[in-house]
Formats: sequence, C-alpha cells, structure tokens
Amino acid sequence: MYRLRLRTRITKVRWTNSGNGWIVEIQSGERSIECDKLIYAPGANSSPIRPAWARKSFDKTVIHSLEIAGSLARIESDKIQRATVVGASRSSYDTVYQLLKARKKVD
Repeated sequence: MYRLRLRTRITKVRWTNSGNGWIVEIQSGERSIECDKLIYAPGANSSPIRPAWARKSFDKTVIHSLEIAGSLARIESDKIQRATVVGASRSSYDTVYQLLKARKKVD
C-alpha cells in the first residue's frame, strides 16, 4: 500500500523530461513523486465538474456522466430525441452507448 495515496491534493502533473513517466506535484509543490504509470481515480462518489457554459446561459438539461444511472428515465423519455456528449473519456463512451441504446441521436 505504500504506492497508494489517499486524500491527497494533486496540484500539477507533467511528463518527465525523458517522456517515459510522470512527475506528480503534491500540495502546491511541497513534494513531488515520479512514477512510470499514473491512474486518475476520483471515485464514483466524487463531485461532478461542470463547465462554466453549462451553468450560465445554456438552457437545456445538462447531465454529468456520474448522474447517468439516476437519469435513465429522463434519457429514455420521448421528450429527448437528441443529445451532445462533451468529452473523450471512457465515461463519455459509456454515456454515448446509453443514449444510442435508448435510440437517441448523438452529436
């Protein structure tokens, strides 16, 4: 378990000079760790990060990928015919899959 860090604030992540690993700065540069592999795992209970445009003038429903399971009834509703998925991670792929399965047009 010495390689696992819990409740740790990461302030910066960058490639090593050789490009073969990562340098992870912890707590505003107080400490750094060099590693070959990096796993970003905020957890299923982390708070969704919503972009500013989704909070200001956008008047459509915005569902974060962490909320998909609780929003299936809304997604499967006939009121929604089309959706746009922002992002390119696995959770984005999973979201597109759920939308296509519900026969929605995905942009």
